[in-house]
Amino acid sequence: VRPPTSTTYSAYETTILAGNRNAQLKWDAPPGSTNCSVSPACDPPITTRSGEDRRLNSDTCIPAEPESNYTFVCTGPDGSILTSPAVKVKSARADLMVDGETSTVNVIYNTNVTISVTTLNTKSCELRVGSKRINPIPGNSFTEGPIFASTQVTLDCIYEDGRGNEPHIIKTVTINVDSPLADLRINGSNGPVTIAYNTAGTATVTTRSVDSCTWAKGAGPSMPVTALSFSTGPMLVSQNVTLNCAYRDATGTTRTLTDVVRVIVPAPP
Repeated sequence: VRPPTSTTYSAYETTILAGNRNAQLKWDAPPGSTNCSVSPACDPPITTRSGEDRRLNSDTCIPAEPESNYTFVCTGPDGSILTSPAVKVKSARADLMVDGETSTVNVIYNTNVTISVTTLNTKSCELRVGSKRINPIPGNSFTEGPIFASTQVTLDCIYEDGRGNEPHIIKTVTINVDSPLADLRINGSNGPVTIAYNTAGTATVTTRSVDSCTWAKGAGPSMPVTALSFSTGPMLVSQNVTLNCAYRDATGTTRTLTDVVRVIVPAPP
């Protein structure tokens, strides 16, 4: 009876992205060994070899399990079961979400966002919001803002691939910011709009991300906007109706948005 020859087993990469990067699994089997396989199974499975009286070369598979100890098992020439030392194949992972979204998120001007970061088996990570570098990352979930302009959030993580290399996993979420808005319409029109002499028009105001608004007829006094729809009162002459809305920019400075609708009032009959 021939004594069993020790089986050696090594992973070409000991840290991989499971299901994404190929892990080249290499082994040497003793002459005359049969029924060699990898446990747990790979995807696709490595073909079971039997009756081969030669050294087995390398094979390639993608680990079916992201975190597992892989072993190589053969039946020796004497019928004994030969099991290799376990090799840890790890899955490197980095996930980024902004307000629960992984690709694009729409947010309101001058509001905060929630950034969530999940990593596994990474060596180091860097996070950027636009040109702002956040290091260290303050936690798995944290608030950033307020956000005043469309930007990108980028997570850049490094992991070790088992061959002395340090590849990057980069995830990006685009933030689209709805800018401040102040829109005025008279009788549903952006103007010019014609209203009969001594007849009131209906003003409709649409705003977004503003602090307060006033409106005025011609050179008359400014009045606060207290409702999204209101009467202009009787129109006696052609004039502008003006909407002014205040908002704060990224520096905290108060800015004004203005919208004007021209109202044309024909002369009385």
